[in-house]
Amino acid sequence: MEKLNINNIKQMVKEEKIRWTNHVIVRLFQRNITQKDIENAILNGEIIEEYENDYPYPSCLIYGVNLNKKLYM
Repeated sequence: MEKLNINNIKQMVKEEKIRWTNHVIVRLFQRNITQKDIENAILNGEIIEEYENDYPYPSCLIYGVNLNKKLYM
């Protein structure tokens, strides 16, 4: 499987090609985090860990901050 590429992920965010599941929306609400916070963290972030064997798709941990400089990982 192809390695995840932060530039590809950033491009998907810019093109609004991110699928927000109900599970994610609930978790964001519980943690008082907005979708824009996550998008900004991704756009300013970098991959720090990859999980190539995650099911059903590979995933990664991105280090980034939102516009208010709050850290997200």
